[in-house]
Amino acid sequence: ATLSDNTADGNGGGLYASGASPDVVTSHFYTNAASNGGGVYLDGTTTGSVGPRLKECDLAYNTASGSGGGIYITGTTEFWLNLVVAWMNEAGGDGGALYADNMGDLYVTYARFFYNTATNGGGMYASSLGGGETRKSRFGGNVVSERGGGAYYGAPGGTAHQIHNNIYLENTANRGAGLNVSGDDGRLYVVEHVDAV
Repeated sequence: ATLSDNTADGNGGGLYASGASPDVVTSHFYTNAASNGGGVYLDGTTTGSVGPRLKECDLAYNTASGSGGGIYITGTTEFWLNLVVAWMNEAGGDGGALYADNMGDLYVTYARFFYNTATNGGGMYASSLGGGETRKSRFGGNVVSERGGGAYYGAPGGTAHQIHNNIYLENTANRGAGLNVSGDDGRLYVVEHVDAV
């Protein structure tokens, strides 16, 4: 499916889901706009044992006046982002491509985040997570005015979120151009290797 050139007065320019667990595969989100979640907005999707998933999707030129230029997700038990490419998305707040907050496990694997812009977390903004991992993903050319040009992790939850073999290349920020970690809870594990160039 292709969802493009849609505008929401509220949240979810391309796709809005609340209290559901959509499985979105091989879909395209282009030039959508909203307050939060310019491309996709997922809220409270806790039904069933498997959380929502985006696989083999691409998101480009989506905008949010608030947070989550590409994707905004909150209040879920888990979320899977696999083989997704997000580029040139923009948020006035946090999370140029992906904003994830106050949720369970976040799994980001084989994703690409290029040339996204935000205040914090150009490629990805993640805070108050239960656990999960970011694995074998690339963050390049993302720009923020504050922290975490490539990715921002803040206040991890009770279970460790792990970072495996990611590449952070030519991102720009005031602090933490490649990767920024903030918050009192230190349960964020960087394992194997991370390239920050």
